[in-house]
Amino acid sequence: MRKVFLIFLIFFSFIFAPLAFAQTNFRSQEVATLEKYEEINADYFSTGEKVTLSGTVNGVAYLAGGNITVDGLINGD
Repeated sequence: MRKVFLIFLIFFSFIFAPLAFAQTNFRSQEVATLEKYEEINADYFSTGEKVTLSGTVNGVAYLAGGNITVDGLINGD
């Protein structure tokens, strides 16, 4: 049973992980910034050593990094 679960998990990881990275609103850099004048009307994905969100996200913001600063507006989660 454990092997079946592991195979299932690996299979779906290869299918769904690329979908998250295929988003047009995905930024991955050492320093990733959404400027104050920028507005995203969809979900927003950003990773980096330093992530700054100063603009507006009309959706869900997924932020991951060592130093995350949010001084913009997120109209979602």
